[in-house]
Amino acid sequence: MSLLNQLPAEPPRGDQISLARDLPLSREILVHGITRLARQNPEQAFEVWQRLSPHYNFDQSQYEHVRREAGKWSALKREDAALGLFGEVGDEPWKVRAALWQQNWPAVQDAIQSLNEEERQLNRWQYWLARSEAELGRYESAQAIYARIAGERDFYSFMAADRLEQPYQMNHNPILSDAATMQAFRQNIEVRRLEEFVHLNLDLEARRQIFRATQTFTPEQLQLLAVITHDMQWHHQTIAILGRARYWDALDLRFPVLYQAPMQRAAKANRLDSSWLLAIARQESAFQEQVRSHAGAMGLMQVMPDTGRAVANRLNDPLKNVNELNQPERNIQLGSAYLRQMLDRNQNNPILATAAYNAGPHRIDRWLPEQTLPADIWIENIPFNETRRYVRAVMSYAAIYDYQQQLEITPLKQRMPAVQPKKP
Repeated sequence: MSLLNQLPAEPPRGDQISLARDLPLSREILVHGITRLARQNPEQAFEVWQRLSPHYNFDQSQYEHVRREAGKWSALKREDAALGLFGEVGDEPWKVRAALWQQNWPAVQDAIQSLNEEERQLNRWQYWLARSEAELGRYESAQAIYARIAGERDFYSFMAADRLEQPYQMNHNPILSDAATMQAFRQNIEVRRLEEFVHLNLDLEARRQIFRATQTFTPEQLQLLAVITHDMQWHHQTIAILGRARYWDALDLRFPVLYQAPMQRAAKANRLDSSWLLAIARQESAFQEQVRSHAGAMGLMQVMPDTGRAVANRLNDPLKNVNELNQPERNIQLGSAYLRQMLDRNQNNPILATAAYNAGPHRIDRWLPEQTLPADIWIENIPFNETRRYVRAVMSYAAIYDYQQQLEITPLKQRMPAVQPKKP
């Protein structure tokens, strides 16, 4: 920053290298420095840009890059200046989010219209286009857009269905195969090897065999393989295989109802609903009992050892060994109790509790708005990509697990109360 403050300046005499000279390399270095500064102080970075730009022959792409970075980092910090920093730069999702945070609905529409065609047609931005139409009083247009996406099965489609007061469309299409087709498929040498490895408890070899199969099998073969791995109780592999096959509609395989008894006990003990717990476990581990993350989180609900110990002590049932977290019932007990703590700590709001479960409770305090904010806007503005995707997935998975458990589906609008402001 001290170097940027010294510019513009009179270039030195002779051939001495200096950023004061308007050269391509100087301009590239200055743009890099200004965009790095934008991470800490977007407005200050833009002020530096405005001061230097008359003295350097920056091109249009450099101008757009600086404004995009300044606007994005300002939006991530939820600053009112974000829209002004973006200026006329378009095709930027964070510009839409900045307008949403301010509930500036004309700006929301302008930012959506500036997205490229493929991006603009995603359910996410079509939902927000409909929301902006409704907020601007164009209800018939809003209803028509909601109707176009409400028949699908994702977070934004479910919210659109809520706006239309329509039931969710789960679009369950199981994988159908007759006995003869499956018997013939089991004769495939790759499948025979897999089943033999599983029979001999050679887990590593079996996983390698599945990986090899996913590289060579057709989508139709992968669907049959998913049926086999599901029968083997290898659920995370089933989910991954169907992802590779791009077959999303076999809900019985992609969203199996597992550990139902301990999930229901934990739900009752913590005054939670079991579909939410199943959704957390599905998103966290895809039901791998022994999995451990790079950060050290363990088991079905990915409980950190220190968290597990603290929660167990609060329950007067201390961990004797950290490996207890690999035991499904123990993991569910402690993970659900921790989720309850997050709910109590965060306005009794499931979306805040879900975000806290993923990103940590102290970050949520920093992400709260200055005034009451609709839940959908708050979720869209979660600054961590992983946590934003996580919350959307868990909320939609909870509805799917209501369906899978043959329960009355709790609409997302009931799971997503408005977010209250920071406490003074």
